[in-house]
Amino acid sequence: MSMLGVSERPITFSSVLGQKKIVEGIQRGLSTDSLSNIILFCGPSGCGKSTLARLTAMTLNCENPKKTEDGLIEPCGCCKHCKDIIEGRYNLGTSSYNGNDINAESIKTIEDDLNYDATFSNHKVLIFEEIQQVTNTAKMRFKNILESPQTEKNGVYILMTTTDENQFKSSYNKGNADREKNALRGRMAFYNLSNVTIDDISNYLFEVYTTKLDPNGDFDGGLEMIPYIAQNACGSVRTALNDLQVMFNMRAFDKDELFKILNYTDEEKESELVTSLLFKDKTVLHYIKEHTKDLEGNYPYWYTILSSLALRDMLGEPFEQEYKEKNYQRCKKSNNIQNLFRAFNETQQLCGTYFNPNVFISKIYEYYCGNNQNTKRLVENASSVQHTVETTSTPTVVKKVKKVVS
Repeated sequence: MSMLGVSERPITFSSVLGQKKIVEGIQRGLSTDSLSNIILFCGPSGCGKSTLARLTAMTLNCENPKKTEDGLIEPCGCCKHCKDIIEGRYNLGTSSYNGNDINAESIKTIEDDLNYDATFSNHKVLIFEEIQQVTNTAKMRFKNILESPQTEKNGVYILMTTTDENQFKSSYNKGNADREKNALRGRMAFYNLSNVTIDDISNYLFEVYTTKLDPNGDFDGGLEMIPYIAQNACGSVRTALNDLQVMFNMRAFDKDELFKILNYTDEEKESELVTSLLFKDKTVLHYIKEHTKDLEGNYPYWYTILSSLALRDMLGEPFEQEYKEKNYQRCKKSNNIQNLFRAFNETQQLCGTYFNPNVFISKIYEYYCGNNQNTKRLVENASSVQHTVETTSTPTVVKKVKKVVS
């Protein structure tokens, strides 16, 4: 038995999660024979790009396509062409290539493949996945393929997926590279997929858990873990399904155990640490002192939480999640959101590409103790320290923080 992320891949358009408008657009194009010959599916990992590309290929060559009540088309899932794609086999009608396998040598194979007519199927379909990984030496020849007359032949379809929306995004610049990009963009249909919502993922995981993993209801404890899995999936259905499988296999029905096994970030805990910083609580300083080596992982998450608080403060629109709104109302009373946000911004400016815990601690020291000459000098010294923190000795700024802690 394969992982849920593979076994539960949708085999009909109606079972695709969270992309209703795009799915309907593809189905309508298939139903009216008005689908673009070149299609680019763009979006984050796990949102359904490859699934839509495969479903489109299935439907194009399906021997017995079905009509829905709305008059839209679905693949039958039973004919040879559908089964081949469902099971990961490709034939003369449909070919699949991965971006990191496309190089100067393989381009010739793709060109030959494109020249072959679809003898045993209705259409010739080429799927190119993760085209952002195409090697630099092959990019120009790959773009030439997209512009070749062969792609405009009746019955030829090229379906591409990418996580990089700038691959063929239109540009108003007048450089040669941008003109070429705009020319290619004009030859294709562009579908920008979004992350699937936490609610949609939660509802789907509940259905999979109760029907596939635990149909008899012997392990109800797993249901309580579903919201945490959905929240940490970052909008990826595939990630959520695989994490659900790991949770169930290990019987990790306790929150702390689940977070440890799957290396999740506890949002409530991190929010509490940010709240402590806003109220200048010394408890969080103890945490910083004991987890100096982990600050590189904490910092971006704290920065994101603080940014959401700052946006909430400016827009005045309440958070949808009740616990987030309660936390904001509590944080606002500190009157320090702007000051702490400034400390994080200055840390970012001083660190640049590489996070330096010394700089961060010195800015927090300045935030706690006030803006004076000693703290300014401490910041200047910290920003000149190497990015690698020696674990054998305590950094100077860490020692300074002890004064605040104690």
